[in-house]
Amino acid sequence: MKPLRLDRSLCVGCRLCEIVCSMRDEGTVNPKRARIRVPASFPLPAPPIFCRMCPRPKCAEACPTGALDAKDIRVLDRSKCDLCGACVKACPFEAIWKSPQEDVVLKCDLCGGDPLCAPHCPTGALSW
Repeated sequence: MKPLRLDRSLCVGCRLCEIVCSMRDEGTVNPKRARIRVPASFPLPAPPIFCRMCPRPKCAEACPTGALDAKDIRVLDRSKCDLCGACVKACPFEAIWKSPQEDVVLKCDLCGGDPLCAPHCPTGALSW
């Protein structure tokens, strides 16, 4: 599975990717529930944080319950997740995290193979 790509020079920090993501996954505009994050920064925008679909994912290797699939798209099986946080600590990109609003781990799953954030990025910073 090819990863989502980012051209940092094109990102303006508009956070539209977070809105599209939260709408797709949660059915509401709630950037805190998006699977892609754009950290608040000033004066220059910080680049979005998202799963890089690592060839040897440290998050999946660290998961004691096998909740993270290490094949193809890295998918989190919430029914197997015990919220231990091992995957959160293991990810070198900080692309998997516990939701601040509820007991659930969040990460990008590339919208099942066709990420919506890329075609909605107004500057083309995200591509697929």
